[in-house]
Amino acid sequence: MTSQTTRTRFTLFLASPSKDTGPAREAVVQAVQALTKETAFAQTLEIRLFRWDDPHRPVVLSLHEGGQPDVIEQMAHPAEVDLLIGLFCHTLGGTLAPDQRCSTRGKPFGYADEAAQRPWHCTEWEVAQARQALVFFDERQPSSRDARKTVGAGEALRERLQTQGKFSNDHRDEDDLRTKLTDVLRQRLEAALAQHVETAAATAAPANVTEPPLDAAHAALLKHLLTPPQDETERLPPVPDAMRDAALNQPARCLRSWLLLRYAQGCTEQADLLDRKFVALTVTIPQAEGPAASVSYDDLGAALEKPCDAPAWVLIGPPGAGKTTLLRHLEMRCALAALRALAEHPNATPPLAMLWRLGDYH
Repeated sequence: MTSQTTRTRFTLFLASPSKDTGPAREAVVQAVQALTKETAFAQTLEIRLFRWDDPHRPVVLSLHEGGQPDVIEQMAHPAEVDLLIGLFCHTLGGTLAPDQRCSTRGKPFGYADEAAQRPWHCTEWEVAQARQALVFFDERQPSSRDARKTVGAGEALRERLQTQGKFSNDHRDEDDLRTKLTDVLRQRLEAALAQHVETAAATAAPANVTEPPLDAAHAALLKHLLTPPQDETERLPPVPDAMRDAALNQPARCLRSWLLLRYAQGCTEQADLLDRKFVALTVTIPQAEGPAASVSYDDLGAALEKPCDAPAWVLIGPPGAGKTTLLRHLEMRCALAALRALAEHPNATPPLAMLWRLGDYH
């Protein structure tokens, strides 16, 4: 489920050698986290930072091959993200075997310099694959440039970045890196958001989109659900048995009829008559940061609408705690909200929730 206001997703890939850039990596994480909380981006952008040392999604390294394929398989390919942030100090990363594949589906790494038969280094290769990159060199180590040259790069890498139109700069410490990165990354985020707005406007749905007409049973159920309630409670509108059964006997021919069927299915005995008997449940979400170890919500929908970079949620509870009931009730609420949105604006694209039981697939 997505929030009522669709946010544009913007993905970042943090690339750096593991041995000498720890504090710099932390400065990048802090800068990105601060930007995600800025008012201009909090409600409009879903910023996702991929990094192999993420404490919530660490990359598990295999025993039989280098770590680069593991990073790609478990995290992301640097060519598939919106922007790569590269950090260099003494080295360009570990050496990649030219005949080793970058993933189970990818091609061998090959050579950074085919003529000289010089293999790639991990971070050097990641930066080369990226479509867009912000690369920072640590200028504090007097030997860092010489060290970079000894592993085959230094000035050559800078020249390659310039040729490819990728940003590069030096930084003197973590505070300087944080400031410089924040400034240039904010500009990239603003540009990405503006481009998304232009694209959305250019590809907007036609003014007149027609759907097949609803059959009598579904039309009657829709009219019933759209009737303003007698009170101001947030309860789901209960559906008379005869109206429910009539709707369930008709196939779904369009989005509205599919939504009506999903709502009607939640009103059956098999679904515990959720339109009449649902009791609100509390959901507790562990917190990785902040003074509280966890936060509780009486509304699953409200919890899911909070900004979060998690790729998926897992609802955990003992048998009979109400996990399936909670998800089915959320699906009915989303169906009702979507029907109301489509009634006001036929071309609307409301968020949807779909409950699929894995046990139904063999």
